[in-house]
Amino acid sequence: MPNSPKKIILLLAVLVAIAALVYFAYVQFVSNQSGQIDQRGTTGQVLDRERDANGELSLATLLPAADRSAASLSIRSGQGVTALEVDVVNTEQSQAQGLSGKETLGGKGMLFAFRQPGSYSLWMKDMLFPLDMIWIDRSGYIVHIEKDVSPESYPKPFSPPVESQFIIEVSAGFAQFFNISVGDKVTVK
Repeated sequence: MPNSPKKIILLLAVLVAIAALVYFAYVQFVSNQSGQIDQRGTTGQVLDRERDANGELSLATLLPAADRSAASLSIRSGQGVTALEVDVVNTEQSQAQGLSGKETLGGKGMLFAFRQPGSYSLWMKDMLFPLDMIWIDRSGYIVHIEKDVSPESYPKPFSPPVESQFIIEVSAGFAQFFNISVGDKVTVK
């Protein structure tokens, strides 16, 4: 009894769906067993997926290999916990563009997630509104803040005194309003 092309295509589609389900079940099983998912970035770095003492995910989940475009963050400060929605920029192209030319943040922030800790600077090229810039280390602690940075400050670069791995850009006044300061902890909700 000859098989029609439609039956063969249907059979292949079912086999692909079963293989995908088995793969995702395996990944979920491995992550539950070890507390982390072994996803490697292009540098071969293993992304730490362990939760902190409060059960929140590390910022490392937003590194380039994670390929996320948005995230919900929590910032623990002396005033309590502040929730912040951010657009995640984790590729060289999106990081170079940043907020340049945008008219507003729309109540959100922008998180720059770099592959590894380093000395990362920002400037206000083609910016249309002032910002607060918040640098964060590999462990999720704020290491430096530049408040109320004006577009007119371009071409001056802004840098922290220590290495960082993440930078949040928010509308000017955010850090002061929410009492955000160096030493506060940032996590993914």
